[in-house]
Amino acid sequence: MRNLKTWCLPAVLSVLLCACGEGKSGSGGNTGAGGDGGAAGGGGAPASGPEIRIDPATTGSIRGTVTFRGTPRTPGKNAADADPVCHTMHPGGVVSESYVVGNNGALANIYVAVKGAPKGRYPAPGGTALFDQAACVYVPHILAVQAGQKVEIRNSDDTAHNVHSLGKLNPEFNIAMPGKGSVFKTFESREAIKFKCDIHGWMSAIIYVSDHPFFSVTGADGSFSIAGVPAGEYELEATHEKMGTRTVKVRVEAGKEASAGFTFEEEGD
Repeated sequence: MRNLKTWCLPAVLSVLLCACGEGKSGSGGNTGAGGDGGAAGGGGAPASGPEIRIDPATTGSIRGTVTFRGTPRTPGKNAADADPVCHTMHPGGVVSESYVVGNNGALANIYVAVKGAPKGRYPAPGGTALFDQAACVYVPHILAVQAGQKVEIRNSDDTAHNVHSLGKLNPEFNIAMPGKGSVFKTFESREAIKFKCDIHGWMSAIIYVSDHPFFSVTGADGSFSIAGVPAGEYELEATHEKMGTRTVKVRVEAGKEASAGFTFEEEGD
């Protein structure tokens, strides 16, 4: 699944701040309202200043899993009979993806991001992220992209949808898509943007826009991987759309893989 991919800085880069005027270099936490944890720590204005270049010899990676402790709730269902096309694909109702707990408590759809990445402008990746409307749901339910990265918003269904973004720092939009086709968007500010379809009330998703490339989204097995992280000590944030954010400390060493894990449980469990 596309949302499981880690969008990381190409390994040709070095921790070198290429400023056209000052020629300074350094590192530290990114600025922006509400923190610097990619998109989950709050919003942030578009990154400015020198462009970051990172030497791959100075980087490591982070790998881990996210699990749920306790008795997982039964996923909710929404009737889809108002639209014959959707009803054909979901005769028993559309299952909510807000809580996806797999074997051994594996927790999917968790946005994981490094806090305190070196400050500066990270070049957007060249690839296009796909945000699809397929079988009358958003696919993926949780998507993470880097600021400035191209996003293809596609309708793969033989029915009408509309894509309604509820961004605050990124301009809100509401696009009608009466049939199959695509539109393309980019998001410039760090933010967790909620999406809905005004035609099909059960359709919801979140696009996390990060101002750096050090993030991932967990898959069905609860795993995540973040590559190309500059060596150093960081906080790592994991965010669930309903259960909030958990934070752990992680030390990244050049040429090595650091391990990190998160456990979520609902209050009262």
